[in-house]
Amino acid sequence: MQPLDHLAFTYANLGELAATYTRLKSRGIVPGRATDHGSSTSFYYSDPDGNHIELKVDSFATQDEQHEWLRSAAFAENPAGEPIDPETICNRT
Repeated sequence: MQPLDHLAFTYANLGELAATYTRLKSRGIVPGRATDHGSSTSFYYSDPDGNHIELKVDSFATQDEQHEWLRSAAFAENPAGEPIDPETICNRT
């Protein structure tokens, strides 16, 4: 069976995302990567079957603001975003 390519769960704020990161880390589960996409902050996990799970929080309050970002020169220059350290996020919340 082929693994699930991508399933995303969106949190209400960085505090909720950080709390989930901390809870999972206490069980030995850490993200394979973490990224600030500009429009969202995402932690990417893989389960033992190779399924990919994204836990994220949106950076903008509205879809219009997010769509504006996606049309910006900053997004065009770096659509993948920048790697981040989840611990830094946890220390900010």
